[in-house]
Amino acid sequence: MVKVYYFCIFLIIPTLYLSADDNFIPKDFWVTRGKEWEPKIIFDFKGNKITKSDLIKKTIDKGVFKIEYFSNVPFLIIDWQKGNSDKYLMLANENNFMLLYEKDNTEPLYELFYKGKEIPDVVWYGQSLGYPNNITASSTLSENNITYYPNNMCELRINCVWAEGVSGYGINEIITFNGVQAIRFYLSIGYVSYSRPELYMENSRPKRIRVTVDGKSIEVMLKDTPAYQEIDVSSFSSKVTIQILDVYTGTKYEDTCINSIINHFSQ
Repeated sequence: MVKVYYFCIFLIIPTLYLSADDNFIPKDFWVTRGKEWEPKIIFDFKGNKITKSDLIKKTIDKGVFKIEYFSNVPFLIIDWQKGNSDKYLMLANENNFMLLYEKDNTEPLYELFYKGKEIPDVVWYGQSLGYPNNITASSTLSENNITYYPNNMCELRINCVWAEGVSGYGINEIITFNGVQAIRFYLSIGYVSYSRPELYMENSRPKRIRVTVDGKSIEVMLKDTPAYQEIDVSSFSSKVTIQILDVYTGTKYEDTCINSIINHFSQ
């Protein structure tokens, strides 16, 4: 739904509301991307079942799973038939991609992609996820010998965020990056950590942002979730700016954090 707000007598900027629901619940079938010799995993969110096949070891493992939330951060808990269990931090985008992490400061252990309502072919290849380049920010937080650089938003690692460095909640702070033929991008907000999920609620998160591309601006109301939220700015190839207009305030810290930005390309 698009609403129009009048900021002055001459300026009209549309506001995009992504959803009233904070948490995205996956549906249907999702599958890992990979080579033929790599293990394949199929998640069935209809029946909360998982199948993992390894062509090299000639093994098939099956299990059931559930989603649990810790400080608004979703974790996928898997109980395998063999009696062991796994716990993954889950960052997903609705009907597109899903990232599963088993620990901090690493890239996702698994990248999954939405495959629809039918059981997919086990062997499947997907496109790589892309990142913005030449990313900068109007301020950066440095404390306790740690600097939360803007480039942290261009990685898929968790426990590795950008945080604004001004007094207060970072209202009006700006992020800038190049689109490079992207048609939309995805934003994961907040401080996301596997070992310390409470950091998500303790730190502040962007709530309302202004996105400007090629001189045109929209305002976006973000959901309070670390899941990747899609922002469609049509096709763009030049500088993109994101300005923080309002935040979900942290329970412990004022610092406003962004976990990651991913570009979606036309090819």
